[in-house]
Amino acid sequence: MTTQYCTPFSIIDQPADRDSVMLQIAAEASQHPAVKADRNAIVSALREREQLVSTAIGHGVAVPHCSLPGMEDFLLGLHVYQRGVDFAAPDGEPVTIVFYILGPPQARTQHVQLLAAVSRAVRDESFRAELRGADSDQTLRGAVQRRITLPQDQLGEAQCRFRVYLPDTESIQALLQELSGYGAASLTVTSAESAKAYLGQMSLFADLWSGREQTTIVVVEGYVGRSFANDVVRCISDQMNGRSGVMVTVEELLVVYGSLEL
Repeated sequence: MTTQYCTPFSIIDQPADRDSVMLQIAAEASQHPAVKADRNAIVSALREREQLVSTAIGHGVAVPHCSLPGMEDFLLGLHVYQRGVDFAAPDGEPVTIVFYILGPPQARTQHVQLLAAVSRAVRDESFRAELRGADSDQTLRGAVQRRITLPQDQLGEAQCRFRVYLPDTESIQALLQELSGYGAASLTVTSAESAKAYLGQMSLFADLWSGREQTTIVVVEGYVGRSFANDVVRCISDQMNGRSGVMVTVEELLVVYGSLEL
């Protein structure tokens, strides 16, 4: 499965809002031979995804994306807006860099990998500055081809399960946004009555309690390729910024076997 670039990569010097960005993406993408849907179907899919949570990831960047029936390959496009767009970003900054990704519904793993590749690249301030300073779509395309490594199939890579134990829901949305940028899959958030109620059932932690309990605990759990495990731990550490009552565990997932009656 390949990733194709949409033509052209666009520099846009006119006012826009989030909905007009979706309309521009749909008009552009609907003309590409890899896309079988019309512009109305594309706009609807993009809006539906955006309603879940903003695809803005901070630092003036957004990555709208969706799956469309009939596609066999991925489509990657880029708009650079010289006037900022309100995208309800978690850091409140207006968005000037909009990557968009359209792909097949059956290729969720590759979709996550492509999202992660884009997200990792735009974390680099110099890359963002290069995109904002570009003077043509050819310049934008060259920068993207140099700085974004399109993912290959990594299904054979060993996976790690990580858990983040938090005393409350503060900053959870920002943390989930950051983790998705590292290709973290199957992210879930659960809560328990207390840390003891959750961890006390695990042999690793069962003997560690002194009798003092938290009132609640929130657990964020997900899976990531082993090559990104250290990056994920650093990401979580940066997000938590020394908060007390936070713990992170990472385990290499070697075998999953059997089924559960639910």
